Amino acid sequence: MSLAGFRFAFINKWIQFIRENRNMKESNYRSSFSKAVIAVLLLAGFLSTEDIRSQWVLKSNGVTNPLVLSIEVKGDKIFAGTQGSGVFVSSDLGESWTQTTLNFSTVRTLLSLGGNIYAGTLGNSLYFSTDDGLSWEQKMQTVQGVTCFSSDGSKIYAGTNFYGLHLSEDNGLTWYRVSFNLNFVNSVLWRPGKMFVGGHFIYDEGLYESTDGGIMWNPTVIDYTHVNALEQNGNRIFAGTDSNGVMFSDNDGLSWVQTQLTTQNITDIFVSDGYVFAGTYQSGLYLSLNNGQNWEPKNGGLAVNSIDNITRQTKYVFLATRGGVYRASIYDLLGIQPVSTVIPRSYGLSQNYPNPFNPAAKIRFDIPADKNRTGIVSLVLFDVMGREVETLVNEELRPGTYEINWNATGYPSGVYFYRLIAGDYSSVKKMILLK
Repeated sequence: MSLAGFRFAFINKWIQFIRENRNMKESNYRSSFSKAVIAVLLLAGFLSTEDIRSQWVLKSNGVTNPLVLSIEVKGDKIFAGTQGSGVFVSSDLGESWTQTTLNFSTVRTLLSLGGNIYAGTLGNSLYFSTDDGLSWEQKMQTVQGVTCFSSDGSKIYAGTNFYGLHLSEDNGLTWYRVSFNLNFVNSVLWRPGKMFVGGHFIYDEGLYESTDGGIMWNPTVIDYTHVNALEQNGNRIFAGTDSNGVMFSDNDGLSWVQTQLTTQNITDIFVSDGYVFAGTYQSGLYLSLNNGQNWEPKNGGLAVNSIDNITRQTKYVFLATRGGVYRASIYDLLGIQPVSTVIPRSYGLSQNYPNPFNPAAKIRFDIPADKNRTGIVSLVLFDVMGREVETLVNEELRPGTYEINWNATGYPSGVYFYRLIAGDYSSVKKMILLK
């Protein structure tokens, strides 16, 4: 829309607002005015429905330093590491925070494992707590600059800024260096039989692999960029880089595929229930529902565009940013919307509408109060060959009627199927994408 068109729409909407709300109370006036402004911004193209639906909310009450670099979940608690002010903890889903006794240093990375919380710092080595942050014990005093963690469940690996990769086999009590030809480690990923690390200095730039537990490292085909993040989802490995976006490998790192994120500076990759999140520097947050094939920005409500770290606790996703801690409902991010307060009597999967559609369709389904149902509700899309296209829902849902929107931008015309599974219930319907 042109500027002139925007002014015309705004003036008309404003006149309509004044005519309809002359005698309105102040509180209702503000609400209605906000709705009027939102309607005009939507009409003008300066605001999208995505901005409204995926609402991130700042949740930093008690975090005295807004420069939050790391975030991690441990049971019902959330830990946030800051630049220069140590670690804060929340026990109420981020509504309030208190500073732990580790109240100094820059905490670049956090790990929750085996009842302990580990904090890697830049300049003050590594700390771990066995009592949810009430007290901390310092380890690796001679190593300054811990950048990342990875674990196989019993062993913990810590990447450092200059001292390579360190290993602990006793829950963090003792550490020793295991890498002899690699110094600058920015990310690390453990896999059965093979490990990967991302280098971040000119001498160690790129992605390296080891088959001997991290003693010797060999360069991979990704040898031209800093690798800031490594993650896996099933057999697929993701590598987040500082200049080439996100790449993935399905053959244990022998070859790599470039995703739709091609130029973004990736700061973190986080996988939860099959959903893949990618945080970036100055490009916001992206979400993939089909294991990295397609990505959607999810930045509604964010006042910052740089994401340092991502985590999830139950139904909420949390972001560590240079503007504090942000929180959003996973249902909002996925576009799952309850559409009725009436609890259905039986399971149901409705035909998508419109059908045929282009490019988006809505799918509605019913979840009754079934005492025999256990586990998650799954809504998965398939192409005509039976290949999984996207996982739209993979969550524990309360009884109710829900609606979700599927945007097929980037997919070819054709017949698709969507299947709902909840407990013993299963239903499949056909949909037609016609471009």
